[in-house]
Amino acid sequence: MKRNGRLVFLYAVALSLLVILPQAGDFSSFKNTQDAGSYIRLAEGQPDGVLLHHARRMFHPWVVGNLRWIAGTDAAFIIVGILSLLVFLWIILAYLHKDLAFPLGAAFGFVFLPYLFILFHDLYLQTLFFLALSALFWLLILRKKYTAAVPLLFLMSLTRDESALIALVFLAVLIFRRPKDMSPRSAALFSAAVVAATGLGAFLTSFLTRANTNINRMSQLFFSALRLPLFLFENLTGLQHWLDTYKVLPDYTHPPMVVFDLPAWVQKFSAIRQFGFYEWNPVLPAWLVLLVLSAFGTGPTIVLCLWRRTKFRSLRGSLALSAMLLFGALVFVLSPALGPPVLRYFANAWPLFFLVMPALLRPLWDVDRAGMTKIFVIYFLSGWLGLLSVVRVWWVPALAVAAAIPLHILTWKQLTAVLAKARSADKG
Repeated sequence: MKRNGRLVFLYAVALSLLVILPQAGDFSSFKNTQDAGSYIRLAEGQPDGVLLHHARRMFHPWVVGNLRWIAGTDAAFIIVGILSLLVFLWIILAYLHKDLAFPLGAAFGFVFLPYLFILFHDLYLQTLFFLALSALFWLLILRKKYTAAVPLLFLMSLTRDESALIALVFLAVLIFRRPKDMSPRSAALFSAAVVAATGLGAFLTSFLTRANTNINRMSQLFFSALRLPLFLFENLTGLQHWLDTYKVLPDYTHPPMVVFDLPAWVQKFSAIRQFGFYEWNPVLPAWLVLLVLSAFGTGPTIVLCLWRRTKFRSLRGSLALSAMLLFGALVFVLSPALGPPVLRYFANAWPLFFLVMPALLRPLWDVDRAGMTKIFVIYFLSGWLGLLSVVRVWWVPALAVAAAIPLHILTWKQLTAVLAKARSADKG
């Protein structure tokens, strides 16, 4: 068993190196964005002028700031990013291999996707750090270590806003699908603890960042809700929105194509006076469709097929898998409305595709190994089409979409055949 654990760790190290080494000479370019600049300033203890929504994600820069003594700010960000990636991959590979008994090669194929290479560009952001924290959190939930998971959820709430969605998901699952092995009292206590952890995190981030720059001079919660339809419209149509308050941003480059003055009564509620659109960018909708079809390979089609054929009946006794299913599905559906770049938001749907989906597929692996191998190969090929999402010419991701669609159709047909074979075996 110990040898098995060491082997899983070595696979995680190998996978991390495959992601890191091709980009090792380009780390310095990862900080050339306004977002990265904000987190660098926070890590260096210079919060003045940092935008409010960046300052609220305080835990990651705090950790980096406390490691600056090793070799400076840049080295601290790199160390935290690499360790976060390693922890994230190690937990997933261990679960797939040791809990679900998938061969390490198959487990490796589940997660070795361009998704990881592209996310590593967020080295100076909290993306990888949050993935590692969430992997630890879901592992604790899978192990039913609920008491240890709650403080971790509090730290996650100091890192990214998605933690609030996790709390809502647990409330929904415990109210409507409480596992039989959890008493009503335990469910109520855990629900209260989850809400308290995220609520305390939200209060602290609001209190500690009250002096930071709020360029729109309106409630951050209200502004975030207001931007949901704007970002969804952006990603679906390719028409990026503009507000006159964006002029103060360091990466503001050029004026919009069309500008409208807001009515006087609307202007009373914020500092926003004008609204507009930039030139049409066909790359955005092409990227969105490609990411839906490739960020997690053919995973969305596999999940939809399993839902239609099985209604996820096997998950009903598991709080962890039910919560991960609901959380991952909500994140995946809501990501186009959360903002560009969409992959950064799709990334947090990983529990659905890297933990829940394999758990649903595992019984089928024993029924028809050859058929499932075909499904895994198609999943892998579809995922690697996502590498073309980095090309900033609309017709390249559009061609990748054209190639991905037949792979999703093949997956549906192949999985339907495997499920039919499994039903026949059960009857026999």
